[in-house]
Amino acid sequence: MTRQLLTGCISAGAASGGGGGGIPASIIARDNLAHWWKLTDGATSTSSASDEGVSAASTDMTLTGAANVSSDGPSEIGTPDVIEFNGSTGLGEVKARDGGSDTPLGTLFASDNFTVTWWMKDDAGSYSNWASWVACLADNSWTSGGWGIYYYYFNFYVWEGAHNQGGYSGSWSGASSWRHHAIRYNGAGGSWQHFLNGTQNATINATINTDVSAATDAYFTLAGVKKPNGTVEGRTGSKMCDIRLYDIVLTDANISDIADGDWT
Repeated sequence: MTRQLLTGCISAGAASGGGGGGIPASIIARDNLAHWWKLTDGATSTSSASDEGVSAASTDMTLTGAANVSSDGPSEIGTPDVIEFNGSTGLGEVKARDGGSDTPLGTLFASDNFTVTWWMKDDAGSYSNWASWVACLADNSWTSGGWGIYYYYFNFYVWEGAHNQGGYSGSWSGASSWRHHAIRYNGAGGSWQHFLNGTQNATINATINTDVSAATDAYFTLAGVKKPNGTVEGRTGSKMCDIRLYDIVLTDANISDIADGDWT
């Protein structure tokens, strides 16, 4: 069955009337936009980001090593303020699951079918390998649970299940400009896909289910990886905004529309 994504979509350029500041209050999450961390709300929001999604429930994002950058966001959504992580202590994190709760990577991900989208710009020319931009790790060794996208020898790799099972997702070239990313997981279809600027560019046959040992905590993170044991590694100094988690498998057209500038 095909489901309508959202109703009343408004493009950022029309709604914001120019650069700077946050996403207009009139732009609200609807339908399947379960969690939404805008990261566009100005200098007062460098320690936390409110979850504006329809399933928000004690799921605000904690920010460390983060600074507001005024009017530097992607032009497709009206050049809003954005958050920049410092690459050394920076991290955005949300508890996805408390250890002992037997759910697919926690209550944050209510099913094995979801899509995560975000805008990102990263000027750094070199990182240690496995440096990560978005991740949800449910295994301390990175080998049997979780997913994300990382840097490895000047390329991007999206991964699921184990980090060494990543699929090539594009070159570093262009990362110093704003680019839109989407990761789409279809658990029933065994498909794990990455989209760059609205176009699919990587697919993995996801034979490992995202359900992992219920004994472990799990964290959804930006600009690094937080292991279940609390250790943080793989930090990056990226600028990010408009982090969305949909509880359905978005269509190609949905993802393309978001990359073209629809807030919702």
